[in-house]
Amino acid sequence: MESYLLGEDLRDVVDLNNTTSPNYEQGNADAFKRWKQLNAKVEFVLKRSISHGLFDHIMRCNSAHEIWQTLGRLFNKKDEARL
Repeated sequence: MESYLLGEDLRDVVDLNNTTSPNYEQGNADAFKRWKQLNAKVEFVLKRSISHGLFDHIMRCNSAHEIWQTLGRLFNKKDEARL
């Protein structure tokens, strides 16, 4: 999935430096609209690529970054059972 996001130039949407939308202001409307479009695209890709059973874990997430973080916590656990 990360490869796809990199290939489509969407990786920045889920990175820590681009997790919140720009404030909607008169002069910042274009940046806000662009962020919303990219976030929606990444959300769609992430939601379509996971199984129905995993959807329960992400259905309350409000952004692509939250979905990415939730999936990361699910699959990158470092406990004894996983090791």
